[in-house]
Amino acid sequence: MSKHSYTLRKYDYAMYLLHLEVRRGLEKVDEVIGEIPTTPTSHGGVIRLVTEPKIVETPMKRFGADVNIQVEWLRKTDVDKFVENLWDYCQVLISQSKKHLFEIVSKITDATGKVSSVKPGMNVWDAQIEAMKRQEMRFDKEGNHGYKFYAHPSDAEKFGLPTPEQQKQMDEVIKAKREEYYAKKRTRRLS
Repeated sequence: MSKHSYTLRKYDYAMYLLHLEVRRGLEKVDEVIGEIPTTPTSHGGVIRLVTEPKIVETPMKRFGADVNIQVEWLRKTDVDKFVENLWDYCQVLISQSKKHLFEIVSKITDATGKVSSVKPGMNVWDAQIEAMKRQEMRFDKEGNHGYKFYAHPSDAEKFGLPTPEQQKQMDEVIKAKREEYYAKKRTRRLS
């Protein structure tokens, strides 16, 4: 007589793989999280992010959300409801991930002294230019830096666009940083 299994291990694993695939796909659409490569981890301890001048360690953080799937959706194979539910679930997780990301970035910049503040009366783009001058920049083979400036959407609306003069200053800073980067990278040629 054959043994029957009453567990849903294969189903649970298939749902886990579906969730992972959908979440990664939706993360790629997000303008912040989508730019960051992911690395699976298998520990629950802390991660040391900075060792000098001040140690920064962060514990692994679990993200979660409640998901309610109506039995009726499954009975009627209501794909639209299932997809909508999955979308909402992933958006909650992405929101939690972004919040945590910016908390970590804040801790790292504080610890390394790379904080740039906008002083009262100072234009945000002028502050950005000053920050760029102090920061090390790296470039790819095509000479692109790939750096992006992120701000909360409500703040970004207030910033507006840089003036032509500010854009020219940013371009000059980037050009100087590019030349500095490639000058450091050059190696001596042997004849």
